[in-house]
Amino acid sequence: MSPDTIPGVASARPNAPGKGKALVTEQAAEPLPTDSTIFAFLVVLFCFTPSNPAFLCCLAGVLGALGRRVVLTNQRDRLRDHAFPFLSAILRSFLVYLTVISGLLVLLENPILGTASPGQYIRFAGLLSLIGFFVNCDATVFATLLDRVRNRAQENVEEDETEGTEEDEKTE
Repeated sequence: MSPDTIPGVASARPNAPGKGKALVTEQAAEPLPTDSTIFAFLVVLFCFTPSNPAFLCCLAGVLGALGRRVVLTNQRDRLRDHAFPFLSAILRSFLVYLTVISGLLVLLENPILGTASPGQYIRFAGLLSLIGFFVNCDATVFATLLDRVRNRAQENVEEDETEGTEEDEKTE
C-alpha cells in the first residue's frame, strides 16, 4: 500500500519545482468552529486578564497542598485536611484571589485589572500565586491572612462609626 492510496496522507511528488520533494496533502485540516458561543465563552474565560490570575492562584494552591504533604513534621499533621485536600487548596487559593481583587477594587481609584501592562500583570499574578502557594503549604499562613483581613475590616467599620458620630455632633 502506497501513501498515494491512503486519503489524508502526504505524498511526495518527485517533479515538484524547487529543491527536493514537495509534500502535498490531499485533505486540509478543518479549522476550529470559531463562531460558536461556547468557544467564545472559553476564549474569554481563559484569556481575560482578571480570570488568568485566578487559575494561576488555584494551581499554585494545589502545588502548595502537594508541598504540605511532603513536610514530615508531626506539628503540621494536625492541620492537614484528610478528606479533600486538593479541593480545599483550590477553595483557599480562590479566597486569596477574591480577597486581593476586592482589596484592589475598594482601595484603588483606577484598578489595574483591565489596563495592566505586561510587567504589572506578571508582578500581580506572581504575587497572587506566591500567596496562594504559601497559604496552602502552611495552614497557619491562611489563618493569619484571615485574621488580618478581619482586623482591617473591623478598623474600617470603627473609623466610619467614629466619623459618623463626629459629623452628627457638628450638625447639632
